[in-house]
Amino acid sequence: MPVTIHIAPGRYHEKLTISQPHVTLMGDDASNTILTYDDYAREIMPDGIKRGTFRTYTLFLYFLGLYSKVSSSFIAFFSLIQ
Repeated sequence: MPVTIHIAPGRYHEKLTISQPHVTLMGDDASNTILTYDDYAREIMPDGIKRGTFRTYTLFLYFLGLYSKVSSSFIAFFSLIQ
Protein backbone atom coordinates (compact mmCIF):
# COMPACT_ATOMS: atom_id res chain seq x y z
CA MET A 1 0.00 0.00 0.00
CA PRO A 2 1.54 3.36 -1.01
CA VAL A 3 2.27 5.81 1.80
CA THR A 4 3.00 9.54 1.60
CA ILE A 5 4.70 11.26 4.54
CA HIS A 6 4.58 15.05 4.56
CA ILE A 7 7.59 16.66 6.24
CA ALA A 8 7.05 20.25 7.33
CA PRO A 9 9.74 22.86 6.64
CA GLY A 10 12.64 22.67 9.06
CA ARG A 11 16.07 21.18 9.64
CA TYR A 12 15.78 17.66 11.07
CA HIS A 13 18.76 15.97 12.72
CA GLU A 14 17.54 12.40 12.19
CA LYS A 15 18.55 8.97 10.95
CA LEU A 16 15.64 7.56 8.96
CA THR A 17 15.08 3.91 8.14
CA ILE A 18 12.38 3.00 5.65
CA SER A 19 11.55 -0.69 5.61
CA GLN A 20 8.55 -0.83 3.32
CA PRO A 21 8.19 -0.14 -0.40
CA HIS A 22 6.13 2.57 -2.10
CA VAL A 23 6.91 5.41 0.31
CA THR A 24 6.95 9.06 -0.73
CA LEU A 25 8.61 11.65 1.48
CA MET A 26 7.11 15.02 0.58
CA GLY A 27 8.50 18.37 1.72
CA ASP A 28 7.41 21.89 0.86
CA ASP A 29 10.74 23.18 -0.43
CA ALA A 30 14.20 21.55 -0.64
CA SER A 31 15.88 24.71 0.63
CA ASN A 32 13.68 24.69 3.75
CA THR A 33 13.06 20.97 4.37
CA ILE A 34 16.39 19.38 5.27
CA LEU A 35 17.11 15.95 6.73
CA THR A 36 20.64 15.63 8.04
CA TYR A 37 22.86 13.67 10.40
CA ASP A 38 26.48 14.12 11.44
CA ASP A 39 28.04 10.66 11.74
CA TYR A 40 31.33 10.18 9.91
CA ALA A 41 33.29 7.12 8.83
CA ARG A 42 36.40 7.73 10.95
CA GLU A 43 34.48 8.36 14.17
CA ILE A 44 35.56 5.95 16.91
CA MET A 45 32.58 4.10 18.40
CA PRO A 46 32.36 3.01 22.08
CA ASP A 47 33.76 -0.43 21.22
CA GLY A 48 36.93 1.20 19.82
CA ILE A 49 36.40 0.55 16.12
CA LYS A 50 35.77 3.12 13.40
CA ARG A 51 32.15 3.68 12.43
CA GLY A 52 32.79 3.12 8.70
CA THR A 53 30.66 4.43 5.85
CA PHE A 54 27.91 1.80 6.20
CA ARG A 55 26.83 3.25 9.56
CA THR A 56 26.89 6.93 8.53
CA TYR A 57 23.61 7.09 6.63
CA THR A 58 20.96 9.77 6.91
CA LEU A 59 18.37 7.70 5.01
CA PHE A 60 18.56 3.89 5.01
CA LEU A 61 16.27 1.94 2.67
CA TYR A 62 15.70 -1.64 3.78
CA PHE A 63 13.15 -3.76 1.95
CA LEU A 64 12.96 -6.53 -0.62
CA GLY A 65 10.88 -6.70 -3.75
CA LEU A 66 11.09 -6.36 -7.49
CA TYR A 67 9.00 -3.21 -7.73
CA SER A 68 9.99 -1.45 -4.53
CA LYS A 69 10.15 2.33 -4.80
CA VAL A 70 10.89 5.20 -2.45
CA SER A 71 10.70 8.73 -3.74
CA SER A 72 11.15 12.18 -2.31
CA SER A 73 10.08 15.59 -3.49
CA PHE A 74 11.18 19.00 -2.32
CA ILE A 75 13.50 17.61 0.39
CA ALA A 76 17.27 17.95 0.76
CA PHE A 77 19.32 15.14 2.35
CA PHE A 78 22.71 15.97 3.85
CA SER A 79 25.41 14.03 5.64
CA LEU A 80 27.57 16.50 7.47
CA ILE A 81 31.29 15.77 7.58
CA GLN A 82 33.52 17.02 10.38
